[in-house]
Amino acid sequence: MKKHGIVLVDLETLSETLGAEDEDFETVLCQHIEVSGLQIPVYNQELAIALLELTDMQRSILLQNVVLNITLKKIACELKISERMARKHKHNAIESIRRRMKRR
Repeated sequence: MKKHGIVLVDLETLSETLGAEDEDFETVLCQHIEVSGLQIPVYNQELAIALLELTDMQRSILLQNVVLNITLKKIACELKISERMARKHKHNAIESIRRRMKRR
């Protein structure tokens, strides 16, 4: 179905026709978010939306720390901010995601 120039796909129907062995299966069912030059797959659409609503700084710090296991100290050093500020950005990101996920 196409609406307003956007192609809408029924994932339930599509997931029945695609199998895990199909190379495009993963890209249909997940959103990739880039951080530090890496594409991080996010399989929960609500979480992906919540992550994309964060500021670039919040998203970068949160994903580098939680997903890539980079210490806040190292992230802060690379971003030329204090470790305390990096911690604050991470905390604000988590709170923002928590609020977003509760609204659903």
